[in-house]
Amino acid sequence: MPSMDSEPSPAMPEIKISIKGVHELLANLKPNKATGPDDLPARILKEYAQEIAPALACIFQRSIDTGSLPEDWRRGNISPIFKKGDRTKASNYRPVSLTSICSKTLEHILHSCIMDHLDQHDFFADDCILYRTVGGPEDAEQLQQDLNTLRAWETRWQMAFNTEKCFVMKVIHVKNPSTHKYMLGGSILQETSNHTYLGVDITSDLKWNHHVDKITASANRSLGFLRRLTSPSVQEEPRPGLSPHSVRPHLEYSAAVWDAYTQDQITQLEAIQRRGARFVFNDYQYTSSPTSMITALKWDPLSLRRKERRLNVLYDAVHGHLSIPARTILRPTTRSSRFVNINNTYHRQISTKKDCYKFSFFPRTIVDWNQLPFHITSATDQEVFKQQLHEHLRN
Repeated sequence: MPSMDSEPSPAMPEIKISIKGVHELLANLKPNKATGPDDLPARILKEYAQEIAPALACIFQRSIDTGSLPEDWRRGNISPIFKKGDRTKASNYRPVSLTSICSKTLEHILHSCIMDHLDQHDFFADDCILYRTVGGPEDAEQLQQDLNTLRAWETRWQMAFNTEKCFVMKVIHVKNPSTHKYMLGGSILQETSNHTYLGVDITSDLKWNHHVDKITASANRSLGFLRRLTSPSVQEEPRPGLSPHSVRPHLEYSAAVWDAYTQDQITQLEAIQRRGARFVFNDYQYTSSPTSMITALKWDPLSLRRKERRLNVLYDAVHGHLSIPARTILRPTTRSSRFVNINNTYHRQISTKKDCYKFSFFPRTIVDWNQLPFHITSATDQEVFKQQLHEHLRN
């Protein structure tokens, strides 16, 4: 590693292994956890945690101090898991290694200590994004300089970006966009019209059709899998806990960011819930009413749940619970209206002609926020706000 003239943050303290900490980790092991190449079962480690912890803590500390591991702990059963892209390329597979439970326990300790230190000093990031408003050749050149700086950083720290997995996406609404090519480490970066970032599919036109298609397909596969697992016999009682908890995460992950606004997208998402209701009642007859089933199950429309989530996120942003620069975007209302009050808990609406911006988080949620009663927007306690909002949206 390169030596720095000055350290911007304090060095990480030495890791000290405690018998108590090792004992707690062993006692909390799942008895049926898969064993590694050493064939030492989790049940033995769990049931005899008190007896094993002192010796294991000594081995852990010795391994950290010397930078070495027992030979058995270095071995692992590796399986390739496909991520995305071309299935014929090895780089599109993630290696998953099944190592010994003792080795995983030491790994857990090291990971916790390192992450605590990195989080304290804002070091950690597992991806990198550069962005800039490009209005002409000078802006494009400046963005290329940013990439050159990134290249210098990776060289200095003896790292290497995989340029095959680095992309350029231009968010534009013009007929003749810039054709400037960007490079990283001598390689021209590929251009793409959509890219998945933190589990959300973002497209160059900032529409959510591609993302909604993807998550509804995933939810449909999950429902199909559940149906194949269950008995085809008619159920006498509904099973309201099975479908929502296993499928909704597919449909609601980061929903505050991408909340669907076109009727086609809303209908496409609600269709999954209607299919889920049929699964719960095990009733797929054409004459049956999914709407009646949903009413009987007391399920809220997914659109209402997404709206509630957006309002909760805005509340958190306003009160500084999230790292969102809300104060630089939100402006208190100044003209006379039924929403104005002396405490300025309502916000000026953001004017825009583009639907992709009009229905994005802040412009859209501000409109919904300004329609809430004052006693909700002025709530100072987060739990009180959530409860009052929940009741208000359903009355």
